[in-house]
Amino acid sequence: MAEKIQLDVRMTEKEDDTKFRATVKARVSDPSGTPLPEATIQVSGDSYEKTKNARDHGMSQSFENVPLPATVVIEATGFEQEVIELTEDDAGSSKSVGY
Repeated sequence: MAEKIQLDVRMTEKEDDTKFRATVKARVSDPSGTPLPEATIQVSGDSYEKTKNARDHGMSQSFENVPLPATVVIEATGFEQEVIELTEDDAGSSKSVGY
């Protein structure tokens, strides 16, 4: 059985006069806290889809101007896929899985 990825998604509200948008910061590590540089982080929402590798900036990635609701999907070899659904209610907070 694959191990769980530790994922911490932090939301920061952005002011926008048309739709609610947020900055999503995703940090990915294994159960021991070691960064997973090969992890793929995908954030998608209404007319928005971006994918980054954790290695691009160490163990944390930032996605700007994300329309909510949105979905964050994390994949890494040898680990179970993790999915987090984000809504406007999550702005200013963090959501974690695998901890």
